[in-house]
Amino acid sequence: MVVFQDLPFDVVCLIIGYLPIRSILHLHQVSKHLQRITHERSIWSQAYHISSLVRPQGPFPWQTAKTLESILVRSARLTLNWPPNPDAAPVHTRARVINAGADVPMMLTSKLLCGRWLLVLSGLRQIVCYDLDRAENSTANEPFSIVYEPEAETAWIVSFEIAIPLANIDADRVPCLFLAVVVHQYAGLLLPKVRTLYKTDFAEGTFGTFLLLSQANTEFTDTRLIIGPRLLAMYEPAAIPQHAIFIDIDTYRCYKFPQQTITDAEIQLHQTVGESYCFKFQEIFTTSTHVLLFRRYGKRGVGYRSRDDGMYIEAYKVPSSQEHDRSDLPNAALQSVVKTLHLSHATVLTDKDPFTDIYPQGMKDKDRKFPDFTLLRDSTFNRFTGTTRINFASVSKEYLCVIVLRLDPGPYGSGSVTLEPSKNIIHIGKRRYPLPITIQPSFNGHTRGLGIYPVDPRRCVIALEIDDEANTQTSVTLDVPCFRELGSSPSYNILAYDMYRGRIVFSRPSGALVVDFL
Repeated sequence: MVVFQDLPFDVVCLIIGYLPIRSILHLHQVSKHLQRITHERSIWSQAYHISSLVRPQGPFPWQTAKTLESILVRSARLTLNWPPNPDAAPVHTRARVINAGADVPMMLTSKLLCGRWLLVLSGLRQIVCYDLDRAENSTANEPFSIVYEPEAETAWIVSFEIAIPLANIDADRVPCLFLAVVVHQYAGLLLPKVRTLYKTDFAEGTFGTFLLLSQANTEFTDTRLIIGPRLLAMYEPAAIPQHAIFIDIDTYRCYKFPQQTITDAEIQLHQTVGESYCFKFQEIFTTSTHVLLFRRYGKRGVGYRSRDDGMYIEAYKVPSSQEHDRSDLPNAALQSVVKTLHLSHATVLTDKDPFTDIYPQGMKDKDRKFPDFTLLRDSTFNRFTGTTRINFASVSKEYLCVIVLRLDPGPYGSGSVTLEPSKNIIHIGKRRYPLPITIQPSFNGHTRGLGIYPVDPRRCVIALEIDDEANTQTSVTLDVPCFRELGSSPSYNILAYDMYRGRIVFSRPSGALVVDFL
């Protein structure tokens, strides 16, 4: 008769790794033998891989068993205590007096860093940092530190964006962050705008020396800074794709879109839908395998934010990390040589019918458009078919739908791109205007969304969790009990939130309200 103690050690670890987090913790208390086994990293690594909890990307080789266990335990606790769970309730709520100046609304000029540090543009001259974890009776009303200030006295900051490498998002200490700043420089009658990208070391709210990565003149103030598992992307939605820049966060090598493919895309658009159409604006997403370029097009002579008639999607292959050696890179800045990405897939989409499910019933045909996208899951590659799948979320006036982007290899040259709405549709209620839901991608398919629906005389806070593998319709509670009193105030807006640490920051006229769920 075979007993549990007789099973091979590796087999026991494999079995335990498939148990729920709570069950693994219970085994830890059964005996010294199981206590020793449940401290094995392979168990927590396996549990991390298969968990359905909202958690940061991982596991990484340098993460210990204790670190992985801590992340999963915290994620499990937060899932029980986070909306839309009807029993969710904040464990701590406190007000912060934050002075962003009267020049620009704080909603538009603030970023939350690691769930703790709030970066705010103050007086158009400084980006300052507030430590939200400081004691309430301390001098927390004063900025913790000054992050950035233009050198020229005649310059002022128009906008800024920050991004953190995903591998460091759950570290006790974030080694670095990237800062993109658009600055107006007064020079006589000219007001040139300069877009600059920096990398800086970061530890406990202290910012180190700024390393200049990229600098160029720009006509736009709307600069997007996004980061994926491999590449950092900086682009402007209204500019041509050639202005976008991509930086490998491991080697700091710089990439751009090839000029020829941008020209070829315009030729193909005219051949497909006619000369009267042109590209209006763009969205860019980065995964571990591809850079995705979504270009909306419509009739000429209409604003770039107008109703789009179709979409042109291109996929560019991300260079392998084995292709470069970091030892030959300079210490001060990027190499002067900028390499181009390789186009692997391209398709012009004109048919909106596949997205019928995410449109509210009764919507007029002229109001239908291609949905907006938010990345949910990193690339998954099928080595037998050569197909790559990437999951997105899309929010319409009434539904949230998971959409699968499929990259199929082509027999000659580049492959094709297909968008497939899945059966995972969340009904978020019939509303007159689209819900401004903010979704922070987790890259593992399990993520959270949060937003406020501005309806008079009260506001409804919507909170939802998204599982991109679910095949059944999921309902969501719009009027979350723990936000019932808060949502009745028209002066509250969601300033920022951290889905990993369970913190929501609301903006209000006197500053910010910090709500913690852990």
